[in-house]
Amino acid sequence: MQKKYLITGANGQLGRAITGKLRQTDAELILTEAGKAAEEFHLQELDITKTEAVLEFARGVKPT
Repeated sequence: MQKKYLITGANGQLGRAITGKLRQTDAELILTEAGKAAEEFHLQELDITKTEAVLEFARGVKPT
């Protein structure tokens, strides 16, 4: 079964490092960022300070 990971702050230092490692696997990556960075890097926008938005997003993408 293919793993599915939700990576918040995908454009940050830790997010980029994690994404780089996981791209070497067959995992499906859902990459998010807040604000203008999401547009600039073509990532899904998600503000993790908004609990209800995070829960709704996670229910939609169903990370494993």
